[in-house]
Amino acid sequence: FFFQAEDGIRDSSVTGVQTCALPISCKSVSFFKSRLVVTPVDDQLAVYYSKTAQANSPIDFSPELYFREDADQDPVTAAVQMDDKLIVYKPTRVYVHSGDGANDVGTGVTLSPAILVASDVGCSNPNSIILYPNGLMFKSEKGLYNLDRGLSTTYLGAATESYNGNTVSGALLMENVTEIRFFFSDNSEGVVYNYFFNRWDSFTNMLADSVCIWKGKPVRITNGGQAFVETTNFYDVDAGINQSYSLYWKSPWLKLKGIQDFQRIYELNILGQYESPHTINVAVQYDYDITTPDRKSTRLNSSHT
Repeated sequence: FFFQAEDGIRDSSVTGVQTCALPISCKSVSFFKSRLVVTPVDDQLAVYYSKTAQANSPIDFSPELYFREDADQDPVTAAVQMDDKLIVYKPTRVYVHSGDGANDVGTGVTLSPAILVASDVGCSNPNSIILYPNGLMFKSEKGLYNLDRGLSTTYLGAATESYNGNTVSGALLMENVTEIRFFFSDNSEGVVYNYFFNRWDSFTNMLADSVCIWKGKPVRITNGGQAFVETTNFYDVDAGINQSYSLYWKSPWLKLKGIQDFQRIYELNILGQYESPHTINVAVQYDYDITTPDRKSTRLNSSHT
């Protein structure tokens, strides 16, 4: 797991600072209280953390700075910071630690013993874990879940169950909108969660092996080594004509109070801000029958503003 090299300095000149080394192969890398935290490939129960980061100095690791998450024998998936806590994921469990690791001379450990989160899910894919204002979202064996800041898990992925068989290659928290975007390595469609409205959507052209945010924009890397950066001023063109996309909205069934009140709907108002000439198409269905809706189309222009 570690690569170590001699520097020619006598141990008596080091004044107690622990040996420096570099981790070789990791499943996950994250940041925790001015340290890097890594989960190694060859030691499935270990979580290593670096020495405290210093300005203008590289990150240093030591083979002695680690702990073992061995309350059970399942492998560690990832270790991620949320607030002042270190969250350790396993495939079917989630553990929590508070405090901090040892200082640079190997003393002063305040990291607490593992506390098991009361939940029936964990995470086996570190690429699916994303920190956002409501907590940590992650993909479990049962779908997409949220671990909130009170350490309770909630199932959020009911609308995305058809994607549970796909492999998440990355998750991005967008900077200018309240969205989390999940990319797949085996599906060109990705799923997008708007945590303000608590709504899901799907986007196309999201096939990726790796993703990141660059200059405020999402970037995806394909398995062919190509990098694609999102742009918001692009229009699909067919035979030289810019293609537009219609807005579609469907309400749930409007259930009136009861037959004793004889309630009826006689008028429907659509409120919006006029942008350009367009046509509104409305379909109204009754009594849970979707086969024969009443339809009405209205062409709007600037005279309707």
